[in-house]
Amino acid sequence: MNDKNQAINFWIMNFLLFLFWFLLSGSFNFFSIVIGLILSYLIFNLSIRFFGNELEFWYRPRQLLLLTNFFVSLISEIIKANLNMAWIIINPKLPVSPGIVKFKTGLKSDLAKVILANTITLTPGTLTIDINGDEFIVHIIAKESIEGLLSNELEKLLSEIEGN
Repeated sequence: MNDKNQAINFWIMNFLLFLFWFLLSGSFNFFSIVIGLILSYLIFNLSIRFFGNELEFWYRPRQLLLLTNFFVSLISEIIKANLNMAWIIINPKLPVSPGIVKFKTGLKSDLAKVILANTITLTPGTLTIDINGDEFIVHIIAKESIEGLLSNELEKLLSEIEGN
């Protein structure tokens, strides 16, 4: 990718981060906007310095569309898991069968693996304990959720974002 395209992608990503900040902050005053601009710029610059070339493909137009799909799916999974956890809490007769699950991932980059690990941990009832190479070790609150974890739509979306 040439320097001009990189610069355009850089500013598009900064704008998207700022837009995300703007929508989540709920405050539309001057101070909030200035803080959002500064933070979005700093966060993206630090991310590029930390992840380097590994981050470059994440802010191409196709990947941005896939990321949008990823976040919609993530929110959907979190809502489903919250409802499931609420049902377990409300109905104490349901069997809770906690356990440890190991599974392998096809994700290549460390960044994608970290995102998957954090995604799993964000979902109520699951906690990523460790990542060893391609193997994830996850604690689950109910063994019935193993199928959802192993047929992980979010992992497939991350794999598409990586270009696999």
